Parts: sequence; structure tokens; C-alpha cells
Amino acid sequence: MKKQALSVLSILLGICLVTGCGGSSGINELTKKVGGFKSSESTIGESDILPTDDQNGDKDVSSNDDQKGTKDVLSNNKKSGTIDVLSNIKNKYASATVDSAHEFGEPMYNLPKDYVFEFDCNEEAMKWDYNMAFSVYTTLDFENSDKYTHDCSVCSLENGKILVEPSVVDNFYDIPESTITAETDTFAAWETECDGTWGSLNKLYLVQKYDLQTGEELAKPIITPFSIRHDIESTTVKQKIDDNNNYYLEWTPVRGASSYLVFKLTDLGYYLVYKTTDTKASADSFWGQLDSDRWSELVNKDLEESGYDTTTSEKLYMNSDLHDDKHCKFAVVAVRDGKTSGISNIVDSDELADLLPYTKEGNLEVTIRQVSDLPVYINVTTVNDKTMQMIIDYHGCVCKHGDDDSTTYYLFPKIYHTDLSPFLITVHGMPYGEFTKYAQQVADRQDKITATMPTGRVETNVDVSNVPTMEDPEVSENPETSVEPAIPEEPTSQEEPEAQEEPTTQEEPEVQEQPTTQEEPTTQVNPGSANELMTEVADIVNTNLTLLQEQSGVSLDDVIFAESPLEEWMAYCLMARSEYIPVPYSEFPEGADVEGTTNKLLSMYRQNPTSGVINGIKYSYDYETYIVEYVDDTNDRLGKSVEEFKKAKEVADYVTAGLSTDYDKVVALNDYFCTNASYDESSMSTEVDMNSLTQSFIDAHTPYGILCNNYGVCESYSEAMALAGRLAGLDVIIETGDLYGAGGHEWNRVNIDGNWCILDITNNDNEMVPNGLCNITDSMATQLLISDKTSYLFDASANTDSYEYYHMNGEYVESTTDLADKLREQLDSDGVAHVRCSENMTQDDVTAVAQQLYSEGYDISEGYFVYNIAILSK
Repeated sequence: MKKQALSVLSILLGICLVTGCGGSSGINELTKKVGGFKSSESTIGESDILPTDDQNGDKDVSSNDDQKGTKDVLSNNKKSGTIDVLSNIKNKYASATVDSAHEFGEPMYNLPKDYVFEFDCNEEAMKWDYNMAFSVYTTLDFENSDKYTHDCSVCSLENGKILVEPSVVDNFYDIPESTITAETDTFAAWETECDGTWGSLNKLYLVQKYDLQTGEELAKPIITPFSIRHDIESTTVKQKIDDNNNYYLEWTPVRGASSYLVFKLTDLGYYLVYKTTDTKASADSFWGQLDSDRWSELVNKDLEESGYDTTTSEKLYMNSDLHDDKHCKFAVVAVRDGKTSGISNIVDSDELADLLPYTKEGNLEVTIRQVSDLPVYINVTTVNDKTMQMIIDYHGCVCKHGDDDSTTYYLFPKIYHTDLSPFLITVHGMPYGEFTKYAQQVADRQDKITATMPTGRVETNVDVSNVPTMEDPEVSENPETSVEPAIPEEPTSQEEPEAQEEPTTQEEPEVQEQPTTQEEPTTQVNPGSANELMTEVADIVNTNLTLLQEQSGVSLDDVIFAESPLEEWMAYCLMARSEYIPVPYSEFPEGADVEGTTNKLLSMYRQNPTSGVINGIKYSYDYETYIVEYVDDTNDRLGKSVEEFKKAKEVADYVTAGLSTDYDKVVALNDYFCTNASYDESSMSTEVDMNSLTQSFIDAHTPYGILCNNYGVCESYSEAMALAGRLAGLDVIIETGDLYGAGGHEWNRVNIDGNWCILDITNNDNEMVPNGLCNITDSMATQLLISDKTSYLFDASANTDSYEYYHMNGEYVESTTDLADKLREQLDSDGVAHVRCSENMTQDDVTAVAQQLYSEGYDISEGYFVYNIAILSK
């Protein structure tokens, strides 16, 4: 189970705005609490940062004077004797080139709807190209033709100035709700309503393409995000997937709204597809449920004869509208007193298309000698016409048959974690009477496979609106003083890190209290800008990181993962458990892209896992600051971070001692965790309340579970590997997504000799298929592990099978002849065989070889085909 991250456009990003809008005030009191961390040598505590009362969300759109004269925070060396994060970041990236196609101007918020941009220019230099100097786009990704990209502006040249004004097309204008229907010609209606404003689009992007003094085209366009003030604020939409893999939209409520309109966007316009008083809607609701003409008459008849009610919600297709209408984009408009709000952010269903099943790829027909010959998986087509494997659910399976001697009968299983109706498997060979004696083995096999699969999704609430809103979120004014950190007792040093016996209960491990030190101070300051807030946060982050490093004996540079100054700053703030993460434009210009920065923050949360579990993330536009709500106690978490670092270093040093190659280190660490850790099935819950998680649940979802308790879920396996692998000198990243479409999952990518490979230790720890997902390629994983593409933001493609475990051990074949030979060899020597087959070999090929060996006299008791690995045992 993973801590669910949302897709780029689905977050669009929902930060609950801490800002003023219009004439309303901004945050009157922004109370700052960064968790303290004590040692016997020094003490730090919370810091209450109270901004001045005159902060407001409206920035002066005609001047950037508010940023002039601010000190260079990244150059400010605050303390000696402690880690200085800001100085270290500046030094580390001093000579690095920023890999970005664009530059950013300072954002402008809450502009009037008819605002006209004016820019001084060299009129002679710009007289031919002034009309191309600027554009205003509906998306930041304006060069991507797959996005909803329109130029909403027109430029003119007057008296040495370029004016950028709204154009008369492509904008969503306020239309009375009573006039909107599914047949409304939106473009015609908008043109009628056009009044020279930016319309109802909330957020737009001003893109400068030419140097206004020389007339030369800029190597990197300068993008300035801006928002428009509306009488009725807009909602923020997120796209999600439920536990049965159905797509749905969910949006924030708008005060006083009587209903909401869901629009589908195409290049031809916006089309109303749903109206509701609720704040969520499934894709199947948009155009209504599909009629019975999509049912297979044969299967429908069989179901009815078997006692199924085919008029229920059971179906052969799901997420149908997204499949039939490719590249669907959606937006929501609130209705209040008959008037429509500004339009929401636009979400793109393509971002989740790889995860959304559409239908199975036909019925199955098999010939079996034993029940284990029944297929484990079925290929399912996704809404974007890709293929993924999903588990066949045999529990409660209906069977049509003749007498016990029948050698042809019909099974109607379902597909695990979907709403799809039962499908047909025609079975030949094994007499039905014999089949019924051993049928339970099929259910037992399924249970073994699904035992370590997620049963639900744990989501971090990213409440980040795409523009400033009118209401401030509640902020605690007087947070409680932090308590003594609970530092787990340091383990006795030993030559080899031994595996602890798996606990019989899920109780929190015993902790040893640290000596009481002087009382923690509480400091209140009044920063005048985001830069000063950043300096105050950095002071506490520096102290916490210094103590983490001193008490663990691990250099934090060896475990942190970041690729830019902004990412490294956010990663260290998370590691130090700062509840505030300022990202001022003056220090991080790319922070002007709030949506992109939010994605980077979520990525840093994934890749630097010692921050614990985050419940929610908000954003203050006034202070250009993220506000992070952690689930677990900060002082306890910092203490456990120390133990995680210690244990990860101990494991890395012992397990990889004497190993020189990346491959040997990866396999050694994989084998260590498989041998010494166990999967914590009790922590897998369908219903997860982020506000009442037990400590054992939190431990099982962080590195502490696998490293210190020797039990945890997929997150704990992958995060433990990330820490230990990095301390062993490996490049290791964490990836999140779905396993067989069954919900959230987490695994690793490891870099071996410059080549990325996929490593899923959770599923390598499997008696049935040991190391089945060890150093595999993207093509091997494409139907099994489906990435949500949020955990890392660079290219880590896994293209070579040279380091795949079975290849490296001579247990890979490309033909049925070689498969038969290899199976004989292993059965003769070990009584069990595991052989990886090439990707073009099928279960039918493996079944035929198994039956050939049986006819040769091999007494085969079990046979499986999992992860393209043939498994036979005597």
C-alpha cells in the first residue's frame, strides 16, 4: 500500500489557499511550529512565527518592489557548528546548470477580469514582431499538443508599449446556469457574452517570447502565472480511482453553491456532461450507464442460467466513456443563485489511463491435467488500449457442468478488484469429479498471491488550490510545546545484524527515554516576508539535521535524494519535520509554478522517507509557503529517524562488505530483506482513517518497520532499501503505482552500472516465485507494476535485461525446447524448478511443456506461470 500521490493535473493542484482575495485580509496570524528535537548536549523546540497583520493576498501587479532589497537567503550563514542547509545547497549547486526549458516571472494574483498588461519596448526593434512577443495560454505546458492549450490574448503596439489584452475567443465566460444544456454551443454562447475580459478561466500563463529591447527571440520563454478575481470563487478538482479501479472526480465545495456542472473539454469546446449537488461524480455517471447492447449474448445467457441477475451493475466494460472518448479532460463550475463561478482547474484523464481497466481480452479456453494448470491472470485492456494483467478471482466461482465424468465444463470467475461481470473459462481435460476434490487449491493459490497485495489506498490530502481563494484555512495560534523525543534504545553493537523474531502483536517497540535537559524555548518573531520566514525555518531545520546526523553517525548527504536546490531544500525540511516549507520566488523562481512545485514536494516526500506519514499539505500564497500536517508525533519520528539511519548503515556495511559490483550489492540487500523481514498483513486495511492511525500501522508504512521491527508493508520494504542502498553507494529511487490494478503499491528502481532496473523486494520475498521481480525491465513489468508517474520526475527507464536475476543465474529460456530441458535439469536436482521465459511465451506453451514432462514420468504435483516464470514441483 502506498501513500497515494495524485497526478499532476488532478492536483492542479489543490493547495487550500492561505491568502487574501479581493478586499479580504490574508493570514492575520500564521503560527509556525517546527518539531523540536532534544539531545543531552543541546535543546531546540518549537518556534511560533507570527506574521504582521497587514499581509494580504493581493500583490501589486505593476511593480516588484516588494522583493527589492530582500537579503539573499541562500547566502545567509546563520550558525557555526551546525549544518547550514542553505549555504550547503548554494555551494553544491553553484556550478550546476538548471535543466529547464523556461524561466519564470513573479506570479500575479487576483487581477481584474479586464486587466491589460503593458510593457515598455524598443518600438523600432519590435515593430514587425510585436504581435508575437507575448501569448496568454490556458496551461503551463503550452507546447504540448495533447493538453488543452489555447492562446487567449492579442497584442498591440502603442507609443513604445506592447499591450496584451484578452481576445474574443477561447475563454469561458459567465453564462446564466439556466441557459446551459448538454447541447449548448459553448463557443457561440461565449462569443455572445464576450465583454473584453479574461472570462471565467481562473489561472492563465503570460508567456514572453521576445526580448523587448533587441527584438530577438528568447532562448527560454519567460512564463508569468496570473489569476483572475471572480465574484464566485471556483472549485479545485482532483481525479481519483476507487478500490475497484473506477475513475471519478472529486472537488472542493464552494460556499453557497446549489449545484455543480461537470464539463468535458475538447478542441471544439466545453460540453456539459453532468449536473449534481454532490462534490463527486464517477465517469460512468457522466453520460449514463451503458445499455445492454454491450453485453455478450452468450455470457449473458450463461449468467442468467447460473442464477445471476444480469440487470444489476455487473458489466463487461468499465470506465467506458474514457475509453470511447480518448484524451478526456474535465472541469467543474459551481452554480450559486443561478450564476456560474469561475471554471475550475482542468484535469486530464490521460494521466491515470494506464491504471484504468476497460475490459478483459476475451474469454479463456484451457486444457488442464491438474487444478494448478488453471490460469492465475487474465489480460485486461486499459482505457488507453494498453494491456495489463489482473488476478482472476476464483472465490465464489460458479461452475456449469454435466456429471462427474465430464471432461468439459465452464467456470465463471470474476476479475480481482474490478466491477466487471464474471467471464467464461472453458475447461477441458481433468474430469469434473477430480476437479472438485482439489478446487480449493486454486483459491489457496490466489490467497498466497494476494496476501501481500494492497486492499485499499492511503491518500495524503493535497489541499492546494490552483489560485488564491477567499477563505483562509484554520491555523493554530498557540501550538503546544513539544515533548521529549522518544528515542528507541540503541541496539547493542554486533558483528552481524541478526533478524529479530517477528512479533506476535503489533505493539510499538519499547523506547528508552533520553535524559531530561533544559526546558525548550518558544520563540516568536515577526517576519516581514517569505524570505525572513525561510531564514527562521532554516535555523530550526539546521539544528534538527545536525542532531540527526550526530546521533545517527550517518552523513545526511549520503541518504538524501534531490536534483535541484528547490528539491533539496524541501527534502531537508521534510527530513527535519518542518511544518512550514517556504519557497519564495526570490530564491526559487521555479516556485512560481505552484502546480509543478507541489509535484516536486510530493516527489521529495516519496524519495526521502524518514519524514514519517503526512496527512495533508496546504499552501500560503501570501507567504509562498507549504504547510505540512504530519500524522505522527514529531519528536518520536525524529527519534525513529535516528534509529532508521543507524540500522540502514549497519545493514549496508555488513551485507555489502567485500562486494564491489552494483549487481552484487543489489542482490545481497534484496536477499537480506527477504530473509530477515516479514510482510505485515495486519496493517493492510480497506478503510484507513488518517486521523487515527496506530503507531504499529505507521511503523509498518515507514522504513522503521522493516529496518527495526523486521516487519512492514511494501512501503517499508522499498524505503528500507532506499536508505540501505544509498548508504551502500547505490543509486536507489522509490516508485509508486499499482500492482495488478489492485491498489497502491511501492517498489524501487536501482541503478546498476549506469542502467536503471526495477526491484520489487516485497514480491521477491515470495516462496512461490523467489526474486521474480529482481532487476527486471519496463517491458517485463508493463502488465504487472503500473507506475502512477508521480514519485520521480526524470527519465529512469529500465531497458536492459542483462542484470535480471534469472538471466544472471542461467535460468532464462527463449523456446519451449530449452524450457523443457531446463525444467528437467532443475526437477532432477532439486525437485522444484523456476525458469524465466521470454516475453513471447504464453501460459499455453508452459502448460504443454508441463504435460510433456508428466507424460515422460515426472510426478508433477504443482505448476504455476507467474511473472513469466514457469514453476513446477514434484
